[in-house]
Amino acid sequence: MLPSREEGFGITLLEAMAAGLPVVASAVGGIPEVVADKTTGFLVVPRDPEKLADALIRLIVDREAAKRMGQEGKTRVEETV
Repeated sequence: MLPSREEGFGITLLEAMAAGLPVVASAVGGIPEVVADKTTGFLVVPRDPEKLADALIRLIVDREAAKRMGQEGKTRVEETV
C-alpha cells in the first residue's frame, strides 16, 4: 500500500510486485505507469481513505484475485527488467 499524495515513481511498488504481491496505491505522479489498475493491484483517488480501505478489503476477501494480481505484477517487473 502506498497512499501518497505526491510520488515521483514508486520504487517500493516495483519491489512489492517483484515479490509477487498485489499493490494498492494512489493514482498520482508516476504510479499509474507502474501499477496496472485491476491487473497488478488497485489505483485509488488520493486523499480518499474509504476508496483505499475498499481496495484493501477487496484483496483480503478475494484471495484468488490477490494471488492473480500478485503474479501479474511479478511478471510485469520481470519482463521490464
